[in-house]
Amino acid sequence: MSFLQTLLRDAKARLRSENYRCTPQREVILELLVRHSRNHFTAEEIHQWLRGEHPHLGLSTVYRTLTVLEHVGLIRRLDVGDGVARYEFDEDDSAPHCHLVCVRCGEVRDIACPAPQEMQGLLEAESFHVMDYSMSFFGLCGQCSEHANGNAREESVRGDVSGRRSGEATG
Repeated sequence: MSFLQTLLRDAKARLRSENYRCTPQREVILELLVRHSRNHFTAEEIHQWLRGEHPHLGLSTVYRTLTVLEHVGLIRRLDVGDGVARYEFDEDDSAPHCHLVCVRCGEVRDIACPAPQEMQGLLEAESFHVMDYSMSFFGLCGQCSEHANGNAREESVRGDVSGRRSGEATG
């Protein structure tokens, strides 16, 4: 049995242990999230991704399924501040990670980051027990950064209509 099959088998067992049926809709959504565990899908993206093979899968079913999968701890909802929830498969044994969020194109990537254990002293001083955590960094991805730098160079060479280069004071 492959690693993917084992993850899916265990996820289905978890659904059943929480008294949820493992419906075909839940299975295909869960399989998509497991197969693409490095992605951070919105409900709409999941719906669009699956509707070709599953034309009767409605967007409301996707939302309800995501709520159930989150409730039983199989997926994690990610808020990157744009008002759109994204979802990722939550492997119990996955390495702690943070998210890099591009504020221009919306790309979200995982990056390894320190676990809360490395902050244990600070947390103990606050008498605080961590149950979960999330950390995101906001900026420009490599492609958007290159595009922004290219535009800035082009503007500084071209100048504006008055002949001033960008950043020059008027006087």
